[in-house]
Amino acid sequence: ENITQDVSDEPTIAISAISLLMKGIIAIYLIGILRHIIRLALHHFQLSRIIYHATPAAEHPSPICHTQENLSPFATLGGKIILPAQFISTLTTQQLELIISHEQAHLTRKDPLWFLALSLLDALFWPNPALRSQTARCRLAAEVECDQKALAQHQNRRSYADILVTALKC
Repeated sequence: ENITQDVSDEPTIAISAISLLMKGIIAIYLIGILRHIIRLALHHFQLSRIIYHATPAAEHPSPICHTQENLSPFATLGGKIILPAQFISTLTTQQLELIISHEQAHLTRKDPLWFLALSLLDALFWPNPALRSQTARCRLAAEVECDQKALAQHQNRRSYADILVTALKC
């Protein structure tokens, strides 16, 4: 009788172990999502602070704003183009026009919204390296297309290359 009782308990123990394992995996996954969402929220908060303190550029029409922060130029969800003052001081007028054209292309494509959506996908599906690779390629494709649009308007590849090198140094 004891042998029969022990054998009948084995499936219950196996099911309990699998259940515990699944709960552990789900907990790790949810902790990962929480960690990525918190990082995304902090990054969004930092950008919001920069955008709030950016000042409208007197020499350029709206939506161009300057910031004292040391960062790359970017377009915002609200339709502004944020340019670092330190970066601007090193550029010629033509180079500045190229940067503005590039960022305006992002606004036309609604890339700030798409980039936010890609970031949310990265956060939700953080354990999937194929998805993270794909979202990175989507961002790169957007950058390349905006580069092409900026160059199509100005046709000065050498000047644009100089800008990219300057941006990497900032």
